[in-house]
Amino acid sequence: MKYLKYLLYTLLAISSAIILVFYGTGFSDGMVSLALNWSIVLMVICLLSAACLPLFFSTGKGAKSSMIKVGIVVVLCVVSYIFASGDPVKASVAVEPTASTLKLIDTGLVLTSFLFVIAVLAILSGGIISSIRNR
Repeated sequence: MKYLKYLLYTLLAISSAIILVFYGTGFSDGMVSLALNWSIVLMVICLLSAACLPLFFSTGKGAKSSMIKVGIVVVLCVVSYIFASGDPVKASVAVEPTASTLKLIDTGLVLTSFLFVIAVLAILSGGIISSIRNR
């Protein structure tokens, strides 16, 4: 398990260095693209860790539960993609986005809306359930 701790410290050190250089150089275009690329790398590491680590460090029941959760996330992403319109927004930009880019942006917005509603419902239902159980 120590290698996970060292990996965490390494990612933290790289992220801290990028943040310091980013703010130290005055937001140059190269640093903005570096920060965005690093955030994508961290997101991919996070998604892979969330999907794979429970399979290695849990019992069979825990692995089954984590795969069900990953399946729910995949279903939410597919439903969000289906509901996304992909219609362009009137804006003055230097480079016009492609139809697939617009569809992915709309998918992200719909998915964010779904997750917000789910989070609010979970918070409300958790409070109601705990108040019923405490009676």
